[in-house]
Amino acid sequence: MLISLIIILAALSAVVTLFGGWYWRRNHLKAAKGTVGIAAAFLLVVGLGLLTLGARGLKQDLDARHWATTMGEIVNSEVIGVRAFHPEITYHYRVSGREYTGVSTLKMPGFGNRRSRLSTAEILAGQYPPGRTVTVHYDAADPSRSTLNAGLSYAPSLRFTLGLILYLAGLFVIPAKSSH
Repeated sequence: MLISLIIILAALSAVVTLFGGWYWRRNHLKAAKGTVGIAAAFLLVVGLGLLTLGARGLKQDLDARHWATTMGEIVNSEVIGVRAFHPEITYHYRVSGREYTGVSTLKMPGFGNRRSRLSTAEILAGQYPPGRTVTVHYDAADPSRSTLNAGLSYAPSLRFTLGLILYLAGLFVIPAKSSH
């Protein structure tokens, strides 16, 4: 659902941005093409970088949804951080007779004010008390890779969206060739 929404928004944004950029460049951009060109190149490069990082993270999140599962046990649950608080959940799980240890931050986003981040992290950590049995998703090709919550997370989605916005902004400001 989220991926479909992102694709639809990206397509609409691309059409509006490209048309708007063409119109703006044609009617309003007469001077400072060198500066605008440097800004456009910067936006395109940074945008592509964030798009790549975001897409890689989204792919990992989507791949984890299809990983094998096993039961595990919470070993420790605490809140860590100074400004950007997040829960740190340590758990043990067993695959093919071998024991593994995993650590999860539950993919908690790092936004909001200090008090709300701390409060949210404490609530999440409290939901995973030591001794609790949990479902662990692990990569069958590399069982040491695991997560407690398989699904899309905030950070790669934000990187992808911000990268798309910057990339489209770069396309928007690419200087038009002057016919004068």
